[in-house]
Amino acid sequence: MKTLLMLAFLLVAPIANLQADTQVYKCSKNGVTSFSQTPCDGRISESQNIKTYTPNAEDQKKAFKDNQVRQKEYDRLIKIRHAEEAKLDAQNRALAKQAAATRKRCDNLKMHIDWAKEDYRNAKPKNQAQAKTKLKRSEEVYALSCK
Repeated sequence: MKTLLMLAFLLVAPIANLQADTQVYKCSKNGVTSFSQTPCDGRISESQNIKTYTPNAEDQKKAFKDNQVRQKEYDRLIKIRHAEEAKLDAQNRALAKQAAATRKRCDNLKMHIDWAKEDYRNAKPKNQAQAKTKLKRSEEVYALSCK
């Protein structure tokens, strides 16, 4: 019984595809045009036939294969994009780490300048020249490294 029904469907399906025209109704109200499957409410509506196309099995297979090819290309491009994004993320992390190390080094040098200024202020007159040289060198190192 199932076989007979399947055979009847296979014989009728191609005929149904050939008869795939659709009837729609064009309605206008207040200058606005709309389309509907049913006639317009209480107004004159124009009936229009729209030709539809149902692809045959060969066209469907070709479209399916084309879609698979496009999907593979899409997946390949996505994989490349993700790899490039990962590479950029790694570079950004390395740059951020380097910037943090530089900030830390500069903060440390700034602290040494503050200590040298304090040593200079607290130095006895006999040691002031040595403290001033130390301060000057600390400022030079900071200027070279951080500015």
